[in-house]
Amino acid sequence: MDHNVWNYLFFIQHLQTKEECDHNGIESVVYAKIKNKDNTWFPVTECIRANRAMKELTGDTEKENQNEVIYDKMDQGLSRLDDK
Repeated sequence: MDHNVWNYLFFIQHLQTKEECDHNGIESVVYAKIKNKDNTWFPVTECIRANRAMKELTGDTEKENQNEVIYDKMDQGLSRLDDK
């Protein structure tokens, strides 16, 4: 089953706009990981389509490089949301 990357982007944006004291359990855990740039909550290696797209974007299969590209893409998407 493929994951829609936009859902994760919107979830991150939701967490960043919601008061931290109003986060539920999973939101608190994920938000803390995002703040620490820990993407272990993100199913990077579990989604075939994401793996294929990452290989196309980077031409590299090393996990650290993939993580940087993912965070760059997320930041770009969040910047676009903030501009609206």
